[in-house]
Amino acid sequence: MKHRVVEILFRRKLLLLLPIPINMTLAIGAATRPQPPQYQANARAWVDQYVELSRDERLGYAPGPAQAGLLMDFVHTRSFARSVIEKTSLAPLLADQTTEGGALGQFWGSVGVAASSNSFVTITVTTWSPTLSLEIAQALVSKFEETLRARGETQVKLASTLYAQTTEKTRDAAERSRVELATYLAAHPELGRGTDATATARDATLSRLVAQADYDQVAYREAKQRYDQSLTLGAAGLENQTLAFTVVDPPELPTAPLPHGRTALLKLPVVGLALATILSAVTAVLLILTNRSVLGAPTIAGLAAFPVLGEIPVLKRRRWLWQRAPRHGVRLLLSAPAQRASTLGPVKA
Repeated sequence: MKHRVVEILFRRKLLLLLPIPINMTLAIGAATRPQPPQYQANARAWVDQYVELSRDERLGYAPGPAQAGLLMDFVHTRSFARSVIEKTSLAPLLADQTTEGGALGQFWGSVGVAASSNSFVTITVTTWSPTLSLEIAQALVSKFEETLRARGETQVKLASTLYAQTTEKTRDAAERSRVELATYLAAHPELGRGTDATATARDATLSRLVAQADYDQVAYREAKQRYDQSLTLGAAGLENQTLAFTVVDPPELPTAPLPHGRTALLKLPVVGLALATILSAVTAVLLILTNRSVLGAPTIAGLAAFPVLGEIPVLKRRRWLWQRAPRHGVRLLLSAPAQRASTLGPVKA
């Protein structure tokens, strides 16, 4: 089996080695081609400032990675991307559907957001123009701050509306309870004011109305307190919303393009060599598994139980100029038995 595999690989050696020079040539050409300069604008933001562990209920929460993931989710939304591009020089491209996709693709490919630590987020924008990089970075930071503030305002409005509705309902219920109690006392003057324990003990209806009025009044006071607290916390939350995303290093205009290191030039050739090796290995396996030809005496001996007396060599022309032509040597090999028999003379019976 080993000899058969070696024979198949040797016969197809040029086919197996062909992907390596082709892939290496393409990879080296792609790595050495001139690349346009790239300009990068950076911004760093401080997110979700420090809170004492005894007061923080979000155990295990990482502000930096969470905020970076949130910003990247916004970046890859179409509405957020369009709102950012509208503030840059790429805005005219959004007016035409044929160029809108290219503008969005360029924006998505140029923006990168990563958490540099547990409390800091780094925003990078890389384009072919220093002015465009600065415009996208500034528009991105500004739009994200607006989005966070709008989200906080929406939450405050929803909470205030909910608590206001609850307060109004409990106030109406308390007012109805007081009216019912006053009406019942006016219809039964013998009960007097009806607030002492003796009167409520003598009249079950009065006892029920008094209890209901007290319950509704307490519910109204609690709802009013929650409503006031929501207004206070909402106002404080809007004022402190900037603390959730504070730009420490604003983006600046890039003055020089990004340098191209030698390590980056080696990536494509290494990848090309690896792909060529994998392709050659897969081709070799396919050739070995799909080859059904008879390569010599061992193949016949493995297929049938017949002895092999000899093999007829294959006559080939010389492949390379420095190789000797084997045809004359094969001719001498075939004529050797006849010459040896003629020297021995006729065979006696």
